[in-house]
Amino acid sequence: MKKLILLFIAFVTLSNYSYSQGYADLRVYGFNRTSNQFNARFEWTSSEAPIQGIRMRGKDPNFSFNMTVVEFIKQMHLQGWEVQCFSASGSGKPNSVTQYLFRKE
Repeated sequence: MKKLILLFIAFVTLSNYSYSQGYADLRVYGFNRTSNQFNARFEWTSSEAPIQGIRMRGKDPNFSFNMTVVEFIKQMHLQGWEVQCFSASGSGKPNSVTQYLFRKE
């Protein structure tokens, strides 16, 4: 019974901790490493956009960014967002997708 109570307390603590964090998901379509513009699906859980002052053209959540993906990641880092993980499918091909998961405490 004590283990069950401790497990419940740990679950509540961890769920409250993760709820207070902000998450952002960036999915880059196509091979854009050398281009100064990329198209992506960008969604976030915080009340404000993760990067203020950057023009994001398009309809929510699909945007076109006037920068490289590397510059975007640097701007996110300057705003306190950290890349937690990323994955790529079809790397280097026109129909490839690269996904970045960001977290901000």
